[in-house]
Amino acid sequence: SRNSVLYYVKKDTNADDIYDEIKENYKNHEVPLRLESDLLSNEVLIDTIVNGLYDKDKITKSIDNSRHFIKPESKGPWFTILNFDLYPTTDVDNALEELYKQFEEMQIIENGEIQHSINLLFMLSEAKHIDKTIDDIYLFFLEYVRKLQKNNKFPPADLFTEYEPIRDSAYGYGYWINDSYKHYSSKLNKILAQQQQIALRKRYPQFLADLRNNLKEDTAKFCEQISRNGLKDINIYGYIAILSSFKPHEFVDMWLSIDMTNWHNVRTALVNRYSGGSLHGDLTDEGPWLKFVKMNIRHRASKASGIDKLRISRLLIGL
Repeated sequence: SRNSVLYYVKKDTNADDIYDEIKENYKNHEVPLRLESDLLSNEVLIDTIVNGLYDKDKITKSIDNSRHFIKPESKGPWFTILNFDLYPTTDVDNALEELYKQFEEMQIIENGEIQHSINLLFMLSEAKHIDKTIDDIYLFFLEYVRKLQKNNKFPPADLFTEYEPIRDSAYGYGYWINDSYKHYSSKLNKILAQQQQIALRKRYPQFLADLRNNLKEDTAKFCEQISRNGLKDINIYGYIAILSSFKPHEFVDMWLSIDMTNWHNVRTALVNRYSGGSLHGDLTDEGPWLKFVKMNIRHRASKASGIDKLRISRLLIGL
C-alpha cells in the first residue's frame, strides 16, 4: 500500500515524491504496478520495488500464502474464526477448541498465525463469546511467547532483513483489530520481532564457528559472507552484528595468520561492510568492536619496523 511505501522511506524527506517516482518508473517501462494489491506481502513489495531485491523463493511463498492461492487445508483454525459469518457457531467453537489445543502444543509459531489468533481471541473476548477478558488474552500471549522461547520453538529473525516490516495482515487477510484492544494489538508485532531476534542470537555461536573456520580455511568465502552486496545466499552474515562476537585481538591474530596475499581481501570486505552508514544502523553493536580492532592493528604496527610496519598499517586504509 501507499502507507507501506511511505513507512519504509519515511527517513527521506521526499517520501511522497519517491512513491510517485516508483509508479512513474514502472509506467515508463510499461510494467503494470498495483500497490493496492494484497497478492504480495508488504515486506516482499518493499523488497522488490524499493530495495530492488528479487528473492524468488520469498516472492513465491508470499503468492502461495495469499488469499488467492492458499489452500483451505493449510489454513489454521484462525481462518474459520475470522470467517465466522460463513460458518455455524458449532464450527467456530470447534475451531476455537482446536486453536487452544495448538497453543497448548506450541504448534502456532509463525508471526502471522500468532497475530491472527491473538487478535481473534481479543475479538471473541470483546463479543463476550469466551470467558476471558482482553487483559487475560494479552497475558496469555506473553506467557505463550515465553514458553516458545524457553523451548527454542521461535523461528529466528531473517538474517537478511534490514528493516522491520509493517504487520497489519498475513496470508492476504488483515488482522481483526478493534479500538477496545488496539493498544494491545499494536504491541504484538514488536514483541514477536524482539523474540525472533533473541532466537537468532541463540544461533550466533554456530555462526561464529563458521566464520572462524572460513577465515582460516576459505578466506574468499569469509569475505563474501561478511560483505553487504545484497546477495542473500552469499552475504549471509552481512546484515547482523556477528563480528563483535570475536574478541578484537583474536580477530586480528587470525587475520594476520592467514596467507599475506589475502590480508587486503579481508580489509576490502570490512570496508564494504561498514560503508553506507551500517555502523549507525543494523551493525551499531560492531562500532566499539571495530575501534578496538583498529587499535590492535596500530599496536601490532608499532611493534614492527620497516616494510613490515608499513604492511600492517595499510590494513587500516578505508576503515
